Amino acid sequence: MADVKLNNIKKSFGNVNILHGISLDIKHGEFVVLVGASGCGKSTLLRLIAGLEEITSGSLEISGREVNHIAPAQRGIAMVFQSYALYPHMNVFKNMSYGLKVNGKGKDFIKEKVLEAANTLDIGHLLERLPRELSGGQRQRVAIGRAIVRDPNVFLFDEPLSNLDAALRVQTRVEIGKLHKKLGTTIIYVTHDQIEAMTLGDKIVVMNEGLISQAGTPLELYQHPCNKFVAGFIGSPKMNMIPGKVLAIEADHLLVELSDKSISKAYVETDTASIGDNITFGIRPEHLVEGALQETSLSAKVSLIEQLGEATYLYLTLGDGSEIVMRGEGESTTTFSEQINISLKPEHVHIFNSEGIALRRTRAGNTKSPAQLAQLKAQTAEAAAN
Repeated sequence: MADVKLNNIKKSFGNVNILHGISLDIKHGEFVVLVGASGCGKSTLLRLIAGLEEITSGSLEISGREVNHIAPAQRGIAMVFQSYALYPHMNVFKNMSYGLKVNGKGKDFIKEKVLEAANTLDIGHLLERLPRELSGGQRQRVAIGRAIVRDPNVFLFDEPLSNLDAALRVQTRVEIGKLHKKLGTTIIYVTHDQIEAMTLGDKIVVMNEGLISQAGTPLELYQHPCNKFVAGFIGSPKMNMIPGKVLAIEADHLLVELSDKSISKAYVETDTASIGDNITFGIRPEHLVEGALQETSLSAKVSLIEQLGEATYLYLTLGDGSEIVMRGEGESTTTFSEQINISLKPEHVHIFNSEGIALRRTRAGNTKSPAQLAQLKAQTAEAAAN
């Protein structure tokens, strides 16, 4: 079983600490995506797993065996790099078979493995071509095929789509997803693109400054980000963040005053909040609706319109100068500089405390006991009196 287990992995280059203690369990057959901004340590972590860098401290296990001091070729892994790294003077067949040939495999075995991988990737008709005769997407498939023929326990992908144009990125992303379903092999995939992370990963690991901010399924991270960094990184366009403060604490929700003086409910855990706390109010663009229809209404001026056909993104400025984005209908008739009302549902609101930590969201109507409610009401009254 190709499980991968990282136990308090740390990495330093001289006096510079890159990874500060990464612990992560990856199950056999999982597609795990390491995602984060440039410099967060995700590629360094992948290189440690591959054996291309030495671990400063901590332990790395693959298939139940510690591999800290095992050579890369003996770890049962294969890596696909951002650059295709194909031999320009070799045709596709020779590029894919070179590693097997170096390891002393027989001609019949090599031919069988290359043809099998080529058919899987739909590049069987390209085996006699040189790399310069291939498109970018075809070259990337050859690089993936070169990894497949090694029959590894774990595939490592280091931003494999970065050099492709937009259309090829989508096409190759779909092919990689299908390949994982077909092979059932463990894949660890590095990207800075959160759309790739959301569409490919069984599990997403969001990294920030050498630490794991949050790990979970795509929907877990999207619906329940644990802090402002994850909330702002997962989702495109990113979540709107508006400064505010806690105005009152009710039975199952907070009343929050936003920076433009509008007031909204927020269905979050109230035990960790106090009257007057400074908070950040988060709402995703797709959870805003044009028109004063819902419980909370904001007035905003349209500063930019992006029409994409299937959707229209309205960039809006609130009365206090705060800027937010709303996802509207593709055939929106809203015009530039128009003053509009927008509404939101409080069950979609995220609240982050002054340290950027998310208050756990609850369902509307999850009321507290009479004693808890009386205590909260007393706090609210006392705060109002002061």
